[in-house]
Amino acid sequence: MRAIILSAGLGTRLRPLTYVRPKVLVPVMGTTMLDYWVWQLYEAGFESAVVNAFHLKEKLVATAEERAWPIPVEIRSEPVLLGTG
Repeated sequence: MRAIILSAGLGTRLRPLTYVRPKVLVPVMGTTMLDYWVWQLYEAGFESAVVNAFHLKEKLVATAEERAWPIPVEIRSEPVLLGTG
């Protein structure tokens, strides 16, 4: 199974934390939300994950390149933000 983690939004409800980082990189209890969800997906048997990115996507790509997750994680850049979930 493959999963998608929706993270392209501006994270307006998490401001001011999302002024400097994408919402999936906001730290919660010592880890980022992205780390938490990747590990949860791995433990549930998923084989890979795709993360969509728009807001501060460069930081998300840099973080994904330096992490060693147990499943492959691909970052897909959204050229236009389509709206809210």
